[in-house]
Amino acid sequence: MIAKLWLVGRAYAAPIERRSKKAEPGTPTHGSYYCAAADAVIDSDLDGRLELLRARTAAQLVDFETSIQVHAHLLAALKRVSGTVHRSFASKYLHFHLPDWFFILDAIASRGLSSECGRERPPKHLAPGGDPEYRSFVGRAWLLRERLAADAPPRLTLRQLDRLLLSRGAQQGLMLPRE
Repeated sequence: MIAKLWLVGRAYAAPIERRSKKAEPGTPTHGSYYCAAADAVIDSDLDGRLELLRARTAAQLVDFETSIQVHAHLLAALKRVSGTVHRSFASKYLHFHLPDWFFILDAIASRGLSSECGRERPPKHLAPGGDPEYRSFVGRAWLLRERLAADAPPRLTLRQLDRLLLSRGAQQGLMLPRE
């Protein structure tokens, strides 16, 4: 588990040892951080929750309630260790395990989504709960996926949509304002 946390964090540029400079007293040091995080993830029974999703077919928007709750569950487990919300890491860790169920959320993907659909609100039937930023991102990304499918079928897979958002976000990041 420790190696998996480290590998996912490094591969997706979201290491979990990134945390607030104002670490709470009792926060694990860098050396013991991965051990504590691994214990927290194991104790959270995240694997059991992922197995339930693996047994189901590809996600529909109504199914994302479960994905959003699993994401929030992992966030809570990691926050108990660090006191920090590791939103990007959690989305990437879950995407690594089930790319058809979890969108990647990071600054680049957010920039890409904003460039594609502005500040469009997520669907109203996406129930509240879980992490509000991840829930909003998932709803807006799903709306974009549906709109793109209406314009030019077939529907993109979540992995294809992630690549599109990361590509658009990277392009937007290269367009720096001139002084």
